Amino acid sequence: MLGQLDVPLFGADRPARLVFVGENLEAARRELRADSGLFLRWIALHESTHVIQFERVPWLVEHLRKSISALIEGAAEEVRAASLGGLGRRLLGDPRELVEALLRGELARAIALPEQGELLDRIQATMATVEGHAEHVMDVCARKSDPALDALRGRLDERRARRGGLSELLGRLVGVELKLRQYELGKAFFDTIAADGGAELVRLPWRSEADLPTLPELERPRAWLERVGTASAAA
Repeated sequence: MLGQLDVPLFGADRPARLVFVGENLEAARRELRADSGLFLRWIALHESTHVIQFERVPWLVEHLRKSISALIEGAAEEVRAASLGGLGRRLLGDPRELVEALLRGELARAIALPEQGELLDRIQATMATVEGHAEHVMDVCARKSDPALDALRGRLDERRARRGGLSELLGRLVGVELKLRQYELGKAFFDTIAADGGAELVRLPWRSEADLPTLPELERPRAWLERVGTASAAA
């Protein structure tokens, strides 16, 4: 983790905190052979976009809070109703499917009830939208401020692609692979709609919960445009 906007979804009410991990930032900067000031500005663009998202989109925190609460409550109900023995039988019912889910970083999906799949999809789609938008914005802003950042993006993508062996396996098991997929899927979505309609289309997903893309729509941005584009633009 290089940086993170710590948003209080549960517990005591407090302001969100923007956190940067100095040692990780320096290690990544050295690996990418990046100028220190340039690299830090680039990462700050990503995290600052999250600040704007959560401060300027009034429904976003509550949307995530409700979705995650429903998922937690459903998981608690499953444990109470089925017992650990029953849960173990579900997990071992199809070992191949379980292992494949784990290797995709989908531990939550592996242990969720079938009816929770839609809820997991909704959470994953929301986070891919949040992360992909920040990736898109950081690159658009960076290109305007310093062309050297295009080369930095290329080196970062190469670094992600080189992950393999034990580090890749561990990453998948703890969900890192799923996090990287959110970056890639969400960024490709925003890059596509920006190319089609510029900043106006980039703002549309933030109008309401109903305007958020679904997981299938993230992979097919023009299907999302067919659903919400005309109606949202006219609103």
